[in-house]
Amino acid sequence: MVLRGRAGSMTPQVNFNKLSGSGNIEERNNNQSSSQSQSSPSPSQSPSLQQNQLNSSNGMNNKVKNLLDLENYYKSIKKNITENQFEFSIKKKEKNRTLLVNLKDKSLTIFKLSKRGNKKNIKKYLISEIEKITKDKKDNKELIVFRRSKKKEMKLYFLNTERRECFYELIWMTWNNKIMPPTPLSGEEDVEEKAQYEKISIFISTWNMGDAPPPINEGLLNSWIPKSKPYDLYVIGVQECEYTPLKSKHKQTQLNQPQQQPQPQPQQAQAQQQPQQQNQSQQQYSECQEDWFGTLSEHLGHDYYKVESTSLVKMRIIIFAKKQHYYKINYIEKASIGTGIGNMYGNKGGTCISLSWWETSFCFMSSHFAAHQEKIEQRNSNYKDIIKGIKIGNKELDILNQYNYVFWMGDLNYRIGGGLFREEVLMHIKSKNIRKLLQHDQLNQQRNQEKVFIGFKEEPVGFLPTYKTLRGVENQYTEEKQRIPSWCDRILHKKLPYSHDIICLEYNSANRITTSDHVPVYGVYESYVRMPCSPNSSSCSNVKKQICQILFNDLRAECLDMVDNEERAPDAYIVFNSSAFIATEITTPHAYKNRNPIWGDLPPITPIIERQNFLETQHLFLTFYHDDKSIGHAAVPLGIGFQKEPFAFKTRITRNGLPAGTLFGSIHIVYNKFLIQN
Repeated sequence: MVLRGRAGSMTPQVNFNKLSGSGNIEERNNNQSSSQSQSSPSPSQSPSLQQNQLNSSNGMNNKVKNLLDLENYYKSIKKNITENQFEFSIKKKEKNRTLLVNLKDKSLTIFKLSKRGNKKNIKKYLISEIEKITKDKKDNKELIVFRRSKKKEMKLYFLNTERRECFYELIWMTWNNKIMPPTPLSGEEDVEEKAQYEKISIFISTWNMGDAPPPINEGLLNSWIPKSKPYDLYVIGVQECEYTPLKSKHKQTQLNQPQQQPQPQPQQAQAQQQPQQQNQSQQQYSECQEDWFGTLSEHLGHDYYKVESTSLVKMRIIIFAKKQHYYKINYIEKASIGTGIGNMYGNKGGTCISLSWWETSFCFMSSHFAAHQEKIEQRNSNYKDIIKGIKIGNKELDILNQYNYVFWMGDLNYRIGGGLFREEVLMHIKSKNIRKLLQHDQLNQQRNQEKVFIGFKEEPVGFLPTYKTLRGVENQYTEEKQRIPSWCDRILHKKLPYSHDIICLEYNSANRITTSDHVPVYGVYESYVRMPCSPNSSSCSNVKKQICQILFNDLRAECLDMVDNEERAPDAYIVFNSSAFIATEITTPHAYKNRNPIWGDLPPITPIIERQNFLETQHLFLTFYHDDKSIGHAAVPLGIGFQKEPFAFKTRITRNGLPAGTLFGSIHIVYNKFLIQN
């Protein structure tokens, strides 16, 4: 196994079985013990012998000094833990500093330590002043602190990822008024608290607006997007959203971050929340995008703020969240891709927004596929091209193999086919024979053939076809162009393996919205999001007590795709992508010209963060390569590796959202006690 920087660049092989410097310990101890028999050189001895004995004496002095330093170090650790304060060596603005977290008075102190041990340039911050903290995903040692009422963020660089994670967990623990577990007695082990989860509700909807303004009537809008059930997150994706704003006036709504941010204590957030201020001047939106986003913002009211939004030609997506959740939502990104005319124009394509809620990642995709009854293959290609072209998050991975949850909504344009005539479809609709019609649904047929939306789930469809309806009339289908009524508008979702299931509470259409020839479709979901792990005294002491190793055995793949434009098998190898717990990409050997490669047993992988309560919630993200070209992706959950025996697994490899092979192997995560020699 070798370390790998970027595709194609290799560094010398590294043996992960050996610990750095462990091979020199015995040699160093033998030299020191042999020199202890003579305390000082005699005059009759040769100068070289005298010099050797002098060096031995200096070595003894250095050894004693090192032991004293080590003893003082452990004393300081014990003192800090006892007093509930934790020390970190950091860099701030390229300058070495010491960061002290005090859990008693809930404060941070950053200072410079002089050569004499005096504190200089002392700056103290209250943890309650921190609005949000973000772990940089490109540099796993960097953390960004956002303070309330401060425009400039504060960037902190830690010694390693584990120290950054400990600081992050301490802040989270303080926000939530948690208490550090007591320091274990001599001979006892720290107890790791299992990762905690909280349940959130998500309202997701898609609507092809037919280039018409939305209804002005608040009651109609509420029949689609209910305010009586305040969900934690609202995600609205629309297509063909291009209209001239009505003459009726709107209040100009500030859609960006809330002006009054909630305090970062969940149990107090609601009480402390101040309503968002609005510009009291009545003002008409001059552009469609502003009008649409403003309409949604006004409808949801002061308790919500805009997380993010993006548009591509007539496609738009926007996410709102309760203000009390502001500090929980991080890593917000957006992207879009056109698949229309020339496979580039944005009349068709996709827009997406990704985010993390605590430690759980989401990606929300809104798309518009090719129209017309016969364009099935083109719609399938739209799906594939969007996954291939959207670059968000880790650019080495596609969106389906890096986020805990992916929701895909849109006017997917799959029709009712199977040779049914329009009159037959209308007859089944009148008798509400939905099951019969779903047997001829193109999307279901393509999914069953694994040509699209591999690994996705759609809740049972219990509503009538949403296209092509007569504008201004409920549950009527237009005679125009004699279109066959179809379920063009859909919502699907998928999860990473070993993640909690998505719970669907409702999947329906909003039939009272009749301004378009499409009816909005919405889903109400519940998801469990993982909160940061609670630290313990060992994880915060920076003292290594054990070695963790991730073992992969009998690793092999079957039925890998042939190389594009070449009728030959790939020279396949796997890259274990870097992450919060793997500092550098790790690469397997090449398996030349083989669609069924065997890599066998891999050298152990030593993660940066070794705590089980952290690792068991993580995934290893794998990319399969031929030369420098990606030929597939897969995700392996570490949670399956914490068994008494190696756990045999089998997982699908996908490429651009389609099957690209199967990965087999076994995983076992083991801990070895770390022997500290005096």
